[in-house]
Amino acid sequence: MIFNLFAEAMDGCLKTSEDSRMYRSRWLLFQLWPSFVHPQVWDIFDELSCKLSGATDGFINTTTRTLLTNIRKLCSTVQSDTTSPEPKQLSFADTAQLPLFCVLDEAQHAATQHSSSFRSDQSGAHRPILREIVKAWEGQSFGQGVFMVVAGTGISKDVVDQSMASAIMKDSRYRWCSDTGAFDSQDVQRRYLERYLPRDLLSSESGQRLLERVWYWLHGR
Repeated sequence: MIFNLFAEAMDGCLKTSEDSRMYRSRWLLFQLWPSFVHPQVWDIFDELSCKLSGATDGFINTTTRTLLTNIRKLCSTVQSDTTSPEPKQLSFADTAQLPLFCVLDEAQHAATQHSSSFRSDQSGAHRPILREIVKAWEGQSFGQGVFMVVAGTGISKDVVDQSMASAIMKDSRYRWCSDTGAFDSQDVQRRYLERYLPRDLLSSESGQRLLERVWYWLHGR
């Protein structure tokens, strides 16, 4: 629901001279800082989840399908390239195939918490809450062109295998990826930080010290 509203606002504000990639950064910022839209709401996503906790499965299923169709239509107008001022409207077939990604971060917590609260439908074996999350999300988005990304640190592959297989992916229709890269040099990390931090800050004495500390503590990330 929130992303649908964001996409509608983006569609109304996007000018042909603007780079649509800017809105990707804004959506990321919105997720990282969900309180900035309203001073009295700490997390707008949590607020919506609480309001929807009493909704029926039928309402959630119908609303999800409707919103996904609308989101895909709104996102189908893309820049053909960064130098062309004219937007390109995807065909109906291409719009239907436009992939959407749903990411569950910090999944290591979901893989270990509430391990005795859920049971397998077949064997009765206990399953972590990760299995229920995957099952619910896959059920809501099945056939809608939505790809799930389960990300975490120090997460057990065996736990993920069990959760995925026992939820809905009987034929293991997912790929395990652990080689996600790292900052192998200080120059690479600096160029990455330059995309987000003001140049005046980075060129200052405190900014240089910040770069040194970031490299010392976060070069593996």
